[in-house]
Amino acid sequence: MKTFYLAIKIIILLILLFFAVQNTQVVDFYWFGKGGVRLPLIALMFIAFAVGALFGMFAMLGRILTLRGENNSLKRELKKAEKSVEQYIENEISVHSALSADEQKNQTKG
Repeated sequence: MKTFYLAIKIIILLILLFFAVQNTQVVDFYWFGKGGVRLPLIALMFIAFAVGALFGMFAMLGRILTLRGENNSLKRELKKAEKSVEQYIENEISVHSALSADEQKNQTKG
């Protein structure tokens, strides 16, 4: 399966490389009417992709932090529940051992 995924990645890389080689013409890019910059089209597209990815990460940052906090809260709750269960089991064991000790005393008396 890993080989299949590696093959898919190589195919995608080759397609993107072919796309990059085909789009090397220089284009003018103007930023809000200010002086223009001359860049290869593929470089401009890569910059636009990188800026979009960066904005996407910032847009998800709030949600990620919220989920991380919720995850930590649930972990604390789980630890408390585990301690409660351990205490309950210890109490049950002590109760059962006390009952069995009483039964042994009753059998020896009877």
